[in-house]
Amino acid sequence: MGEKVDDGAKWAKFGKQNWRPGTNQTPRKLDLLENKTALTSRRSSTFQRQKYGGRINVARVRVARHRVTARLGPKPPKWELEDFVAEEVEKVQVGDAASVTDFVRSFGSHYIASYVTGNSLYQVFVYTPSIYRSIKDRFKTRGVSDLSSVELASFFSPWSAEHIGDVQVASGNATVEEWATENLRVHFYLFTYTSLLKLHENASLLRKLDGLLGNEALLQLNLRTLSPAFKDSVKKQWFHEVIDNYLKLWEVNM
Repeated sequence: MGEKVDDGAKWAKFGKQNWRPGTNQTPRKLDLLENKTALTSRRSSTFQRQKYGGRINVARVRVARHRVTARLGPKPPKWELEDFVAEEVEKVQVGDAASVTDFVRSFGSHYIASYVTGNSLYQVFVYTPSIYRSIKDRFKTRGVSDLSSVELASFFSPWSAEHIGDVQVASGNATVEEWATENLRVHFYLFTYTSLLKLHENASLLRKLDGLLGNEALLQLNLRTLSPAFKDSVKKQWFHEVIDNYLKLWEVNM
């Protein structure tokens, strides 16, 4: 069994702060991500690509409740290979990518070093490139803590965003989704919509949400390559290089 650490009182980082119940800090991690398609539905993303010539940007807002962190084994790992595994390790030849893929087909490419479980809410906002750049620059120069509530709300409202996605729950818990729909409704000028930004500096809503987000989903997974199985440093580097190249090609072709 791995070493488990109860992380029940800690929320996901937002900037360099952690929110804990009873404080005014926000349990939200804001990720500004560039993308070419909206992360909501195929129909929506196709419409957006046609409207803006194939170029749009997506921002993701996430609220994460970490419950348990588990570390699987020591770091760095101490491995004693079975004889049949050691034989396959010996078959890997430096300069021969096919020998690496043969090994991976038999034993995989990575192992789980640690993981975090809990639950989270997330929501995506779709922007035109120009609006996205202005918001991103604003965050870089000012930071979230220096923005007024009105300014922050406007960035994540239909006033700025071309599309606002539904609030989703990592575990698919319908009760939490219903709570978010009912309690995170925002009225901003002429617009009414659901937004995770309503949780910002709202201690009452945060306490209620704290009781709803249980230990139901895998939030983080720390994977490491099986390179420690290779005692020869040159062969280990070759294995890592081949795996890294395959992963980069996979990301490009996504």
